Amino acid sequence: MITFRIIIILTCIYALYNFFRVNDILSKVILGLQVLFVGLLSFEDETIKTVSFILFNISLLLILVYAFTREHFNPWKKWIMVSLAGILLLGNFFKYLQFPYVELVSKLAVLPIVGVAYLSYKYPTRMKNEFGFLVITAAFALINILRIS
Repeated sequence: MITFRIIIILTCIYALYNFFRVNDILSKVILGLQVLFVGLLSFEDETIKTVSFILFNISLLLILVYAFTREHFNPWKKWIMVSLAGILLLGNFFKYLQFPYVELVSKLAVLPIVGVAYLSYKYPTRMKNEFGFLVITAAFALINILRIS
């Protein structure tokens, strides 16, 4: 449990660092929501975890909005963002309705995680606004995959 709390604190610090670094308002909103839902994960209460789950899904929807509203956007960036947020939203929807294919959908998130790693390697300076929330979202997708496996 202490390891989980350390990971939460480090993720909050990273999200706050990126919050002050970006210059786009939608990126700031997404990162702010991610700071909130990551911070709320450290509490044990079920209602707080439900609020955190709702904030996570709102941030995923905002990532989809971000991907579709940017002009002159690299198509690789757009589709990696859409696939990462879409797969996680679909997995959360399946989990909420208790469908049997949650494990399969969650494991599909490996592909966009690899895409985020590729984008951060290929375009390190052009991803100033997107990099923070993509890395945090990919990290939580990876945690979901490891928890299910």
